[in-house]
Amino acid sequence: METIEIIGYKRANLGKKESKKLREEGNVPCVVYGGKDQIHFHAPMILFRDLVYTPGANFVNLTLKVRKRCNPSRYSISSS
Repeated sequence: METIEIIGYKRANLGKKESKKLREEGNVPCVVYGGKDQIHFHAPMILFRDLVYTPGANFVNLTLKVRKRCNPSRYSISSS
């Protein structure tokens, strides 16, 4: 299986208008479910190309950059 790197940025504003604005700018609004809280973030659409347009399963290394912190958070997500 191939590993794909996606770099996301935590979203401060949620809602339909903000999601539409992100899409117009070429980003994908995303949510990671699991644990106690949901994590809302956005990532550039181009980073999802290798994940979406492939017939097999892939591993995803998701790096979330939060502006308040110096160190990014890392999450490992596998899609099957």
